[in-house]
Amino acid sequence: MRARLCLILLLLAVAAPARAGFEEGEQAFKRRDYRTAMTELAPLADAGDARAQYYLGAMFVSGLGAPRDDARAAGYLARSAGQNHPQAQGLLGALYLQGRGVPRDDAKGADLVRRAADTGLAGSQYMMGILLVEGRGGLPKDPATAAQWFKAAADQNHVPALCWLGELADREQKPVEAVGWWRKGAASGDRSCQFLLGRAYLEGKGGLARDANEGLAWIRRAASQRLPAAQAALGFAYERGAGVPTDYVLAYMWLNLARAQGHNPQPLREAMEALEKKMTPDQIAEGQKRSREWRPGGEVADAIARATPPGPAAAPARTITGSGFLVSAEGHVVTNHHVVAGCERVVVSPGDGAAAVVARDVRNDLALLKSAGAAAEAARLRAGPGVRPGDDVVVVGFPLRRVLAPSAVVTTGTVSALSGLANDSAKLQIAAPVQQGNSGGPLLDRHGLVVGVVQSKLNALRIAGVTGDIPQNVNFAVNGATLQSFLEANGVAFRAAPARGAPLSAADVGEQAVRYTVAIECAR
Repeated sequence: MRARLCLILLLLAVAAPARAGFEEGEQAFKRRDYRTAMTELAPLADAGDARAQYYLGAMFVSGLGAPRDDARAAGYLARSAGQNHPQAQGLLGALYLQGRGVPRDDAKGADLVRRAADTGLAGSQYMMGILLVEGRGGLPKDPATAAQWFKAAADQNHVPALCWLGELADREQKPVEAVGWWRKGAASGDRSCQFLLGRAYLEGKGGLARDANEGLAWIRRAASQRLPAAQAALGFAYERGAGVPTDYVLAYMWLNLARAQGHNPQPLREAMEALEKKMTPDQIAEGQKRSREWRPGGEVADAIARATPPGPAAAPARTITGSGFLVSAEGHVVTNHHVVAGCERVVVSPGDGAAAVVARDVRNDLALLKSAGAAAEAARLRAGPGVRPGDDVVVVGFPLRRVLAPSAVVTTGTVSALSGLANDSAKLQIAAPVQQGNSGGPLLDRHGLVVGVVQSKLNALRIAGVTGDIPQNVNFAVNGATLQSFLEANGVAFRAAPARGAPLSAADVGEQAVRYTVAIECAR
């Protein structure tokens, strides 16, 4: 309950609609210049302006523009709520329910929240639903009335309310309805709904066919948003090889991340102690390293902003082109590190233009990009057994883009070996045509699943100078296992599936892949 109320506090604190007057302070708040907002609004608040008082209270309660001060926040909010300002009533009610800045008083808090909810504020309607579910604030437990409040909030696009509607439907043995609510919330990006929908796929609930790949894809999205229950679930999946290949390092990482947030501390401690007994010291060290370096997949806004210069830039001295492919609905793009190394600006097309480099693996020549837009379609990676020497593969990319066709080019070949130069086990050797510009594009099997990232071609003239023979079609790709570990470590919610069913034609594989393969231009 306390965690939910903390979230509601933040939502209420930043959700005030724009109003006429005091424009400078309000505009500063909206652009997150909180110090200026406080300077502009404080005189108005002290003069009795209810709107300014609300903003001051919201900033003090969240520590925006000044150190967090619950007592000062409550003072400003009380003055504003006394003038019937709805947002102030709802936020002050939440403070009373938590005893922050004021003595805890559930009845008074519930009354203030109810008054705000009656004006139509979605956040307060959502809070009323929680109070009625849990029977707080002197209110009896009343799931039916709670559902009405959640529905009112959901009708205003309050996404967390969708998860509660699904939860209440599930409690009433209405799994189809529950899955419907969770699906809506999951599609809107709510991590709790994503986790619940993922579990429904794993259990085959609500008319869904059991699908471990789809279920884990949704759970991975929730885990990438730091939901500890989802992180723990992924950890156990990797430990047991349930729907994913057994990987003790990734299991350790996800369990450690969940434990660090205080999720089920005793059971997770025991689970990690049992896991460590199966691991080598090097594996434990690697799991700890990945835990330290892991970042939530959504924390890229600042990097995107830095990738877009604020004004016209000087003409770049040199432009390098390569390929990449979308790996998440959030718009993450994989390419080679060497494609974007040293770039002043990276442009992805088709797409939303400028992209940010948000993660790098120099050793394995991988890079992760993020643009501002979401992806209409993303690649699926191959789960389960990998490719074998002799397997057919398809390469998609934008080779020699300034010379050949500007559209994606599809070529075919085979896997030659499961290691690269110097027996590098992170690479594959492939016999498929690769040209300058193919680097970073997807390598796919005949089921349309990504099994690697095209990396390089052997320098035929240099080898001929040493051996006297010109090698033909000796090219390399980063293998799928290395790619998946890279994405996991950076919190990317990718999708994976096993190679099942009849193989597709190379043309069909290519037709699918061109929808998520992109050209990359690097200005150096």
